[in-house]
Amino acid sequence: MGNILKISVDPKNLNAKLSLDIKNDSALNELKLICSGLSEDYTYHNLLFTIPWFELRRGLSGIAWIKRKYNLNVQYDEFTKLLIEEIVSDKRNIKEKKSEIEIEESELTNLLQQVGFNRILKDEQKRDTICLLKLKHGANFSVPGAGKTTTILAVHAILKHFGIVNKLFVVSPINAFISWQDEIVEIFGNDNLEVLRLQKTHIESVSSIEAINPDLILVNYEKLRRNVNHLAPYFFKNNVHLVLDESHRVKSGLNNISYSQIIKLADFAKRRDILSGTPMPQSYVDLDPQFDFLWPGEKVIPDNLNTKEPEEATIHVNQAIEGLFVRTTKNELGLDDPIIKYTNISMGKIQAELYRLFKSETARTISGMDKPTVYNFRRIGRSVVKLLQASTNPMLLSSKDEYGEEIFPVPQNREFWELLEDFQKYEKPVKIEYLKQKVKELTGENPTNKILIWTYFVRNILLLERLFTEYNPVSIYGGVPTGSDEDEANREGRIRKFHEDDTCRVMIANPQACGEGISLHKVCHHAIYLDRNFNAAFFLQSIDRIHRLGLKKGINTNIEILICENSIDEILINRLNDKIIAMGSVLEDPYLHSLAYDPEDIPPDEENSIDLKDFDAIKEHVT
Repeated sequence: MGNILKISVDPKNLNAKLSLDIKNDSALNELKLICSGLSEDYTYHNLLFTIPWFELRRGLSGIAWIKRKYNLNVQYDEFTKLLIEEIVSDKRNIKEKKSEIEIEESELTNLLQQVGFNRILKDEQKRDTICLLKLKHGANFSVPGAGKTTTILAVHAILKHFGIVNKLFVVSPINAFISWQDEIVEIFGNDNLEVLRLQKTHIESVSSIEAINPDLILVNYEKLRRNVNHLAPYFFKNNVHLVLDESHRVKSGLNNISYSQIIKLADFAKRRDILSGTPMPQSYVDLDPQFDFLWPGEKVIPDNLNTKEPEEATIHVNQAIEGLFVRTTKNELGLDDPIIKYTNISMGKIQAELYRLFKSETARTISGMDKPTVYNFRRIGRSVVKLLQASTNPMLLSSKDEYGEEIFPVPQNREFWELLEDFQKYEKPVKIEYLKQKVKELTGENPTNKILIWTYFVRNILLLERLFTEYNPVSIYGGVPTGSDEDEANREGRIRKFHEDDTCRVMIANPQACGEGISLHKVCHHAIYLDRNFNAAFFLQSIDRIHRLGLKKGINTNIEILICENSIDEILINRLNDKIIAMGSVLEDPYLHSLAYDPEDIPPDEENSIDLKDFDAIKEHVT
């Protein structure tokens, strides 16, 4: 009879212990090699190894190899046995890509009606739901606006009906909380499900969660940066369905503080799902931690892809994950194209001359550059920002933000550049004047019209807030904190106000801050762009706020883009359209490709997204 290897997991600290009953130097040395390769936190003393369970579980195949090699008899306690059984079940499912739940479309519709799911799924949502139910754990990589929340709630409702899960635990950006809560109410009714937004006190005390007994727990990634061991008993006592919404947030893996805690809970969840419209925003490497969350230790994403060309690597990745994810493309949404209108506006005399001066300054910056270096791209980026400010609102280039009604005569014998600091005294920014008139027109022609105004510049946002006080506006930009949707000081409160307050007719936002998880399409069908930059991802994502699944037939999505004549605005039309065509091929492709579509994925240095073709167009414009 061989030695006995005992394996146990402590539910309190989530550590695993391995011990041999008799000293076997060869086996011990190999166990040390495995444990040291898995964790920096393992300890060894007196034939006893201690290692975090979530790390050991990734090396169980190595433990099994040692068991066979040295004829070890393995003993588990009851809790550890259940964990091992789940792992075996996972391995079987990922190999066969098939689970016990096989449902036909007609059966799915009937079951959803039985469980009180009060929404008719679109055809692609039915398809995705059926595919996800076949998997023990799943990934939904449908494009933004495809209704991933609805689909996963349908999956959860069916799993709950069959007794596989009983609680839903969602980790998401706080921006998406309102969307989740609204979907729950619309699909299941007001009183059917209890929703809890997890607070610090809940994380530290499971009893406080149990007292509420929620059906759905929502928590943002940032709150899970603290130790989650206290949450583990909740997962032991319940069959938890754990969902990572906008899962690309954990693309850096264990370097992400939240992920290093989330992964501890993953093993104790009965079902795991990830949702992302941009699962590999930079490269296939971003997928690795996401699939490791779903299938710990299975190495779904191959290791040897760094030797291949990017396109070839992408093909191999898609082959590796085939059958493990679902994806609805942009074309499958069946949405009518938004109506995009370019409104040309002539600059005032002073603005035109100031623009010419900044254009000359940019020409001097670019002169002599051939193929710019990264450093030079940044220099060009700063010049481009000045051109955008000059074409949008020259007041941004001064230190004054007063916007009086009176216009004074231009002083004699003054150079145009000397008028910049007091521009607002002698001339009004033509785009803002047009915007004032357009908002008045839209709100006057229909009492239900709400308008979304986009601008990259925070000072524009603050100015427009003052100019549009009669429309009870709300604004969203980087300086507005996240928090309760009952507080208008927070983003969530402002989004809620825009949705529910009929007197709130205008939202002013910048694309960097008003991104993922925000749906405005049910109340707003007019967006006006005061300015844009060269970042096509920001532009596409901003359109998606009001152009997404759920729009009723016959409702037009109206996009108006303000263009100052003979300015960089005109260059942006062609450059952004070219980029959108290229990005559109990604959105329409059932394969996955890199697509930085979320502001979180775009480094600050790349926010302007100026590439070599942009450089050529800018150079031609200014010279």
